[in-house]
Amino acid sequence: MHRLIYVSRSLIAGLPDAVAEIVERSAVRNATAGVTGMLWHDGGHFIQALEGDVDAVAATFGRIMDDPRHTAIDIVANRAIARPMFGAWSMIQADESKVGTESAVFLYGLTHDQDTPGKRRMREVLREAFEA
Repeated sequence: MHRLIYVSRSLIAGLPDAVAEIVERSAVRNATAGVTGMLWHDGGHFIQALEGDVDAVAATFGRIMDDPRHTAIDIVANRAIARPMFGAWSMIQADESKVGTESAVFLYGLTHDQDTPGKRRMREVLREAFEA
């Protein structure tokens, strides 16, 4: 089991249906590939977690890297895991629900184990979103 988390700058500001469309399409594609995950969007940034077989996660991330709806992609985590955090969903959008809050807290917690540029960036994005 493998987990990859990244943060990127969104280029879809002002397109409210775009995130829902991404989640809907990703859920179908990820279910077929055996990838689970979560997508967080604050209007200016994406944070996404992908979990599954290392090859399936890599293939999914390869498609994400080519997606023109975002830029400035920083990998926050890319490692083997014992068990999935987002295993119940082929793709879910983090929002203000209990699940969304738990996901954001989990992601924020990950930013404190090592101080890397990607983790600093994700920590700042999450902090700004929750202080707004």
